[in-house]
Formats: sequence, C-alpha cells, structure tokens
Amino acid sequence: MRSWRNQAVKRAQPAALRATTQHRDLGFTTLLLMLVSWPDVQYPHILVYGLPAVATSWPCDVFPQQEVEPISLEQVFTDWQTHNAALRKTLKPSKDDAFLLEQSWQE
Repeated sequence: MRSWRNQAVKRAQPAALRATTQHRDLGFTTLLLMLVSWPDVQYPHILVYGLPAVATSWPCDVFPQQEVEPISLEQVFTDWQTHNAALRKTLKPSKDDAFLLEQSWQE
C-alpha cells in the first residue's frame, strides 16, 4: 500500500515526471539519501520537480570539480552537418541489435 505522503508528493510532480517515478517510493529514496549522507541536498527536490537542464548543474561535492574551458554555441555548432555525416558513416549494426529489439518489444 502506498503512503498518502508519497501520493501527495507525486501529485505535485509534472505529468511526465510522475509517469517516470510512478513505481518509486520517493520518501524511501529521501531517507536513503540522508542515511548515506549524500551531499547533494537538492536531490529530493529534483525528484519532485524534475532534473535541471544540461549545463545548469551546480557543484555538490559528489564528484570533484574539473577545470574546463567554456565554449560558445558557435563552436559547438560549427560545421555540425559535416560532423554528423562523418559520424553516421562510422555507425554499424551491433551483434546485439536483434536481441535488444526483441527485449524492447517484450517491455
């Protein structure tokens, strides 16, 4: 039986996130985080309201920070069509494709 608190939290979630966490007990996950002293105290909030967009993550001392050189969107998207075409040429079928397709149809 699901706790009423868990259901109240899930009602606050956006529909897409609620569908993702429908079989998870968020209260237990929060308790687990406290027991293992996970330093990212915002994780329970993320479970309710969703993960932030890429590149908006804040340091939480879980993993060491790395020095990086910022790049612009222009650098990211320069000549993307040529890059994507070259990448597509390197993609080949995997020996596991048939098995993976079969498993995905079973789910």
